[in-house]
Amino acid sequence: MPDLFNLNIYTPQGVLYSSSAKRITALNSLGQFGVLPGHTIFASDIVNGEMQVLNDSGEEVVFEVGDGLISVDADNVTVALESGKKKIIIRNNSLDRNDQLSFRPQEFSKYFLISSTV
Repeated sequence: MPDLFNLNIYTPQGVLYSSSAKRITALNSLGQFGVLPGHTIFASDIVNGEMQVLNDSGEEVVFEVGDGLISVDADNVTVALESGKKKIIIRNNSLDRNDQLSFRPQEFSKYFLISSTV
């Protein structure tokens, strides 16, 4: 079984992501789903929400996405979206903010265990 698959994410504005990935997680009309290397042939809708990509460097890249479609064929995954933007990159428990980041402090609990004890 391969360790990676080729992932291409497209929006009407152009290529949002094009690289190898270890995992992708997104939402469709039935709920959350994931794709790993070696996944069976699969096609689905994608609904508004977050899409997480674990890239080949082990970074978690989070995208804010609009409606779209996903197609999985062998080791090639193609995603076509009405809209999308990179929201955040998590590198070894640190955050890399980009100019389109709309991350609010109260959302930290999604990614980190926050403790009030020192």
